[in-house]
Amino acid sequence: MYIKNQGAPHDLQQAAYWMELAAKQGRLNAQFNLALMYSNGKGVDQDDKQAAYWYQMAAEQGFTKAQFNIGAMYSRGQGVTRDDKKAVYWYQLAAQSGHIGAQNNLGVMYEQGRGVLKDYKQAAYWFEMAAKQGDEDAQFNLNAMTLNSKLRAY
Repeated sequence: MYIKNQGAPHDLQQAAYWMELAAKQGRLNAQFNLALMYSNGKGVDQDDKQAAYWYQMAAEQGFTKAQFNIGAMYSRGQGVTRDDKKAVYWYQLAAQSGHIGAQNNLGVMYEQGRGVLKDYKQAAYWFEMAAKQGDEDAQFNLNAMTLNSKLRAY
């Protein structure tokens, strides 16, 4: 209501207050939306640690977008200590649920050997999964692997 100005004045701080109450009660969408608010500094001070905390909470409940976002935060060390193995773990879960960005990022992790052993076949597999869904980054990455002859065994 407070975010979309539906029946109440547009007030992001008030929205954050109610969102946090719901998030603390385990409400999945509230956890994810609160993480977005902390990530973007909307209604609250921008705080990567709080964003990571709430993405993690939603990700642990199986929220695919949160799994992708916490994976990205671990990959960059944003709000959390950089940990490529944890990034791969979360990307894997989101990728298996069909998240295109996670599929591409998981391909990058396999191609570069970040958090996993370098595996061009797995990299190509995940790039192809995302590329087939129209992801331009994955299409580029798959093409680059082909041009660089990394796909001989694939």
